[in-house]
Amino acid sequence: MRYIIDRKKIIKCLVKTGLTIDDEKRLIQAINHYNFNTLINGYSHIFLKKDKVNRYEKEASSNQIIDFYEFDLNFANHLLRYILKLEKQLNTAVAYCLIDVYQLHDHCLMKLNPQYIKEKILVNLDTVNPSISFDNFMNALVKHCAINDLTKAYKVKGTSDIYRMWSELPLDLMCVTWSFATTFNLFISLNSSLIDYIGEQFNVSSRNTNGFIDFIHNLLIIRNKISHNYVIYNTQIEYQSNALNNLYNELFKVQVKHIGFYELLQMIEYFVNDYSIIKKTKMYFDKLKIKDQFKRRIMLFGVNNEN
Repeated sequence: MRYIIDRKKIIKCLVKTGLTIDDEKRLIQAINHYNFNTLINGYSHIFLKKDKVNRYEKEASSNQIIDFYEFDLNFANHLLRYILKLEKQLNTAVAYCLIDVYQLHDHCLMKLNPQYIKEKILVNLDTVNPSISFDNFMNALVKHCAINDLTKAYKVKGTSDIYRMWSELPLDLMCVTWSFATTFNLFISLNSSLIDYIGEQFNVSSRNTNGFIDFIHNLLIIRNKISHNYVIYNTQIEYQSNALNNLYNELFKVQVKHIGFYELLQMIEYFVNDYSIIKKTKMYFDKLKIKDQFKRRIMLFGVNNEN
């Protein structure tokens, strides 16, 4: 049975909790498009009274909630561009590390002996995710190759063995089909010398590769949140570590005890060599049409701006 949204009941409940409905048609369209839970439950809290549960401040209005959501959506899309750029950089770096180090002149990873791959290359796989077997992981590397226009032409017919099936597929093409999670899991499954080698491609010293891993892991989490339309503006940096702090200290010669969103954006700027990310983010924030008292409550960059 299809669930029918009672729009009049929603409007009535919001008015009852103190929210000014300044454009009922726009609010209904926004709820239909973005859904109620995402829009109202995800973005109302900065408009609520601090001393009362689920009561809006008298200055709060439906248009401000919608504008706030659309700001966060623009912020997420803005941020995603740079995460995708870093994802591509890591993807390429991992592929060409294996090509260079193991002298894969034909670029074909699947021509290597599976036991050799398991014992010499993916030495950390068991600790990365104990629930994933080596065979399952290798299958994940070629999972989408048969449906990708760039790679499907390399499939060898007449065999069910994945190593024979993809023995002619160059690794620098295979990697095009990997998700960010697959690339990341492959990266951290490599032996330490390979991880250091890849870190060097990003100007990260061997003593700070663990911090670089934590940095990439945080980007993967944010990437997944953006893909699933989660609230982004107040995202906390989930993987805090001394290694991550040390990486930041090495890059910017500044001692910090905690990495917030602002510091993460600084590191993204550094690694993609584009120092306009924070400036553009602040431009989006400055254009946000909500009252200053609510702007000060926004956890932009993980810092509450309210005095």
